Amino acid sequence: MAPSTSRDCPVSTLSLRDCPSSTTLSSRDCPVSTLSLRDCPSSTTLSSIDCPSSTTLSSRDCPISMMSSRDCSSSTLSLRDCPVSTLSSRDCPSSTTLSSRDCPVSTLSLRDCPDSTLSSRDCPDSTLSSRDRHKLRKPAVEKLRRDRINSCIEQLKVMLEKEFHKQDPNAKLEKADVLEMTVAFLKQQLQPPSLANHAARSHGSSHCWKETLYFLSASSPQEVTLPQRPLRCLHASGRGPILPAHRRVQAAGKQPAVWRPW
Repeated sequence: MAPSTSRDCPVSTLSLRDCPSSTTLSSRDCPVSTLSLRDCPSSTTLSSIDCPSSTTLSSRDCPISMMSSRDCSSSTLSLRDCPVSTLSSRDCPSSTTLSSRDCPVSTLSLRDCPDSTLSSRDCPDSTLSSRDRHKLRKPAVEKLRRDRINSCIEQLKVMLEKEFHKQDPNAKLEKADVLEMTVAFLKQQLQPPSLANHAARSHGSSHCWKETLYFLSASSPQEVTLPQRPLRCLHASGRGPILPAHRRVQAAGKQPAVWRPW
């Protein structure tokens, strides 16, 4: 029995099951629209114009509807030959064939594009998620925070420069030292006056009062003895120092007489 040819068998009923691949099957007899990789394997009678092959296929030779990543290897497929609608990162995993110049950013996502082929310049902020935006803004926010801290520390150095020189004039203060000295100075200013300072002040006033009494008693003809009252009673009553009797008489005699018209 003679082998069947495309002239004897119509195209609609022709397939590899009915007509196995042989020298009688060519693209002139069978249109490309009825062929696929499953029905038409690579053979000596088929060329790249007739049937797509993994090593000789391009978009110029094969219609886009018949191309996929399983049929076309990534080495022969580029974004210029294949439209974006039929290509994704899952179909073309090669990072060298995927760039923002060939493929618009609107069709790419962070999951499809690896980090090495996609940068913040290629993808606008509208395509980034809130987590990615936070990562991009974190260095700038950290720099602003450090600048604020350094500025405040420099202001403390200028304001409390005298206090710092009193403690250690030749020391080179670090940031931690400036903060510690500032805290100690504020504590000292805010605490109430201690009892020791009040007792020392009272003791000095009492000593001065005793010396005054000794001087007055030595210069007077009669020895004057005054009771030693506590200093607090004098401050509470508002009285001044007690003068001797002869001093009081002299002071009264020096007062001028009151003028009367009669």
